Amino acid sequence: MKRRYDIIITESYYGMIEQGSRLPSLYVALAISDLFKAEPSALFGAPKRKREIHS
Repeated sequence: MKRRYDIIITESYYGMIEQGSRLPSLYVALAISDLFKAEPSALFGAPKRKREIHS
C-alpha cells in the first residue's frame, strides 16, 4: 500500500538534507524513505546518542 504524505520540499532543501547540513523532520524522512523504498535508517543513519555531561 502506497502512502500519500502531501509534502512539498524544494530541491535546495533536499540537497541540504543530502549534504547533511539539514535534518528532515520525521514526517519528511518517512516520506523520502517511502519514495525510495528504503528504511529511514539506511538513508539517514541511526540517531546519534547524546553525550552525558558529568560535573
